Amino acid sequence: MEQKLVKLLLRMRERVFFRAAQRTFAMIMPFALIGAFFQMFSKILLSRDSLFFNILNLSKVFPQIVFQIARFISGGVIFAIFGLFGVYAAYFMALFILPEFITKIQNLPELRLLLRSF
Repeated sequence: MEQKLVKLLLRMRERVFFRAAQRTFAMIMPFALIGAFFQMFSKILLSRDSLFFNILNLSKVFPQIVFQIARFISGGVIFAIFGLFGVYAAYFMALFILPEFITKIQNLPELRLLLRSF
């Protein structure tokens, strides 16, 4: 059973799509970690009904404008990262798949003739 699973996984790694998906996830993961950090920071420290906000009594320590600015910046970073996550994924996927297909297309004589006509 394990050997069949290993063979299946090795065959999947040979496919261009799965290699590109693996590289894409590796490139996107730092963005996801940064976005998750800002999301956690926003929910734990900047939310008025959070536990740490009330335990540390942050409303008396810092003025209200500091929290508004921090919420605004944190919300902007969260939106920029998670709102454009699909765009990042599409870009990196195309970046990793395109060179594979360009070399395959250049090796086909019929497509070379078609490309020369343009």
